[in-house]
Amino acid sequence: MNLFDQLKRPFPVGKIHWRVGATNKDKTSGIALAYMDARDVMHRLDVVAGEMNWQVRYPLADSGLLICEIGLYIDGNWIWKANGAGDTQVEADKGKCSDAFKRAAVLWGIGRYL
Repeated sequence: MNLFDQLKRPFPVGKIHWRVGATNKDKTSGIALAYMDARDVMHRLDVVAGEMNWQVRYPLADSGLLICEIGLYIDGNWIWKANGAGDTQVEADKGKCSDAFKRAAVLWGIGRYL
């Protein structure tokens, strides 16, 4: 199994978390949203790429959007993929970092099936 197939592997069911997304007007029903914990994503990168073969950068865009860049060391080169996130309703700075990290990880295939 190649690196990308290993990164894309589904997480164990117990590692998937759920929250309610958009709700109807009287809040009696809503959309269930699946998500993963950033620590589980880090563990996946450690196991698949190797602890010394991935890194993260967090540049801030002019708009205030936090960008997360995840680099993997592949065949002697650093390959980067990036995505961003804005403030969240819970712990704005921490949430922004975690969301940007997980969104960048999806570009590597991690949790994309969610």
